[in-house]
Amino acid sequence: MKQFCILLLTAVVFLRCNPEDVSSQLSIDLIGQWKFDTGQRYLDDEGNDKPIINTIEFVNTNRYKVSSLNIPQNFPLLMVPNISGSWEFDQSKMVIKLFQTQHEILIENGFEYYWKIVELTSTTLNVKVTDKTGNFVHQRTYTKDK
Repeated sequence: MKQFCILLLTAVVFLRCNPEDVSSQLSIDLIGQWKFDTGQRYLDDEGNDKPIINTIEFVNTNRYKVSSLNIPQNFPLLMVPNISGSWEFDQSKMVIKLFQTQHEILIENGFEYYWKIVELTSTTLNVKVTDKTGNFVHQRTYTKDK
């Protein structure tokens, strides 16, 4: 009887789980700043060796911004990403689409990247990135900035 009750309780919990609730929660979990250590380094003004940390911030208005906040403004521009645009979440494929926009308008021939979510927790975002033609770009693990 005890096993039957546990089985029944598990079935009720499973049946009450709404896939839209899960998707909505995943979108909410994405909101915020995520950091990635590029593995590259630079010397600051005092000669200290520092890591280059890229940050992507997802906001709930489906906008994002990529930057390297720890890089001084006098650093060579090619090393300092400053990209923004829009994002969409495809719950059926667990894919985040990042695309280039300006003033909420899609830029023709702008970039598109697809981030297949491998893992998403409250502190970790692991993605496989492909371009708009499906070519693999890289896999990265981001940590949520508190």
